[in-house]
Parts: sequence; structure tokens; C-alpha cells
Amino acid sequence: MEADLIVCATGRATPLGRWLAAIGAGPIAEERAECGLTHYSRHYRLRSGLVLPAGPWMLGGPRGETPGFSFAVFPGDNRTFSLMQTVRADDRALHNLHQENAFTTAASAQAPLGPFLECADPITPVRQMGRLHSQWRSLVAGGHPAVLGLHLVGDVQCHTNPVYGHGASDAVSHAHHLAQIVDQHPDLRDQALAYDVAVSTNTRTRFQVAAVEDRDRLRHWTGELTEGDITPDRSIALYQRHVIYPAAACDPILARAVCRQINLLDPGDSLQHNPEILARAARAAPHLAQPPCPPAPSCCTGLTPVTASKSGGEPLTERLGACAQTPFLPGADRHGLGPIPAPARACRCVLAVSFMLSNDHS
Repeated sequence: MEADLIVCATGRATPLGRWLAAIGAGPIAEERAECGLTHYSRHYRLRSGLVLPAGPWMLGGPRGETPGFSFAVFPGDNRTFSLMQTVRADDRALHNLHQENAFTTAASAQAPLGPFLECADPITPVRQMGRLHSQWRSLVAGGHPAVLGLHLVGDVQCHTNPVYGHGASDAVSHAHHLAQIVDQHPDLRDQALAYDVAVSTNTRTRFQVAAVEDRDRLRHWTGELTEGDITPDRSIALYQRHVIYPAAACDPILARAVCRQINLLDPGDSLQHNPEILARAARAAPHLAQPPCPPAPSCCTGLTPVTASKSGGEPLTERLGACAQTPFLPGADRHGLGPIPAPARACRCVLAVSFMLSNDHS
């Protein structure tokens, strides 16, 4: 096949490497990191006359985390939402969450998820996403394009843990940049270099930030990092998740900065390198201490497929129950800081427009 220009949008499982080797192309720049997680998700549709439960969360639905297990709710269109539960990839005791009864029982054990399960019906089986990794590529290495007339768009150029939701926005942004560059640079070498400048630096930063967050999450879940390590100096990734994000619920300036970064309007490390943001989060940190936990609710009923204890650890059902005590809800329910102020609530509007504005800094 002959073409003046080839756009490679072949996704995470791309055959790009084989193609380049077959034509003897030069080396490319490439980085990869394992996520170390397995996601289980299921879609639901609200029953007639019911609406999504309201709460103090900033991202549309509740999120929770305890070492080794997390959950999140993602609202969709047509009265639907997705419920995701995540475990360590090497935690075999929890891998039966692909079974519908185990998935539902584990979700029911988390207090914030109960109202969602009560007002909706499942419309898909449980879907599993495993063997996940993050990867970044550039066809320009050392200032020299490995091949001319070929451009990478979307996940084939950069993909991260899918929970971050970068893929669709990246693909639209890449296509937008490429269309402009092809118009402005008829020379193929100039095209390659200009496209690399427009896309690769930004995506590489986000790849590196995502890789560190996945790494440090696992270090925290396995006990290598403790609560005392959640500082800007020891783990900026954990500090961002466990201090900056919750503090954003009661600080409109933090809320705006968080929404801009997670929706790709600002670079992936913008929060970490902003002294004002770190200072505001530090002032809020003393107020984020959790109150004493009530007794864990029982969540053993019906969890037969996954009731095995982890070797040397507590029963699985107790581990799942603990997550209900410590919901990662940036707002009043977790921290007793009162309702989200109006300016912070208004920042939710960023979510609706970020898909098309990704990587535009205007």
C-alpha cells in the first residue's frame, strides 16, 4: 500500500515494533512501566424515576481505598454508571471478583456504594482488565526521526493505567495537532520533528507521573510505604492522592488546579511543582485526619468464591469491610470539613468540556 502519510492508531497492542523492524527503521524512544493492578468493572442503568445518589465527591461518584483494594464510580450517559473495583495483580485471593456474585458482594460491603446498587440494575457482565502497563513512545530519538511519513496517534503513542482516563482525550488532541502540522509543514522530516515537539513532551510527563503513582500505590498497599511517608519529599504521588485531592474539596483554588490537571488542561506534574498548591495543601493537611473508625461492617454473607484468607493475613472479607471505614471521598463525609463550597462545586463543569480542550492551555 502506498500513501503520502500513515497515521498509526493501533492502540496498546500495536504491531508497530514488528513493522519498524521489517523496514529496518532506526531506534525509537520508548519507556514502559507495569501498573501492577487488575481492574474489574460493571455497567449499571438507573431504574425508572430514580437519580444518582448525591454526595460530597468531586469526580461524579464515590471512591474508596484500603491497602490492596479500591473502588470508584464513573457516571455515564443514558442514565448509566460504571462501578470499578481494583486489586493487586498478584493478589490471587481477590481474582474471583470477575464472578458476578463476588463482585456484587464485595461492592455491597462498601458503604458509599450501597445507594448506587439499590437504585440501578446491571446491564453488562463483570469485565476484567489485567496485564496492564503504561508505555510512552516517540519516533524521534536523539533528534532524528526513525521513519518519515508515519505518525503515532492515541494509545500507541502513550497509554497509562486506564483508570486515569487519558486515552480518548489524547487521541483527539493528537489528531488535532497532526492536522495542523501537516498543513504547516509539507516536508516529512519537519512534520516528524514538529509533531514530536507538540505531543511527546507532554505525554512523557504524564507517563512518568502515572508510572510513579502506580508504583507508590503498590508500595503503600504492600506496607513498604506507611502513612508517615505520605509527604511531598517521600512520595509526592501519594501526597497528591491523599492530601491535595481531599483538600481540594474545601479549597476552590486547589479544586480548580486539581480539575485542570486530571482533565489534562495542565501538565501532568503541575500540582507537584506549584509552591502555592503545596503550601495550601500543607495548611489543610492537619484538618484531614480521620476520626476514629467504627467497627467494620460484616461483609461475609454470600462471598463464598473469594473467602480464602491471604497467606499470613486476615480473612479477605475483613479486608474488604475495612474499605467501607475509610472512603476516599474528598469532602465532608471523610474529613468533617463541611459541604463543598460553591466555587469548588462549580469546578465540576471542567469535566464536561475537557474532552475537546485537552492539552489546550488557553
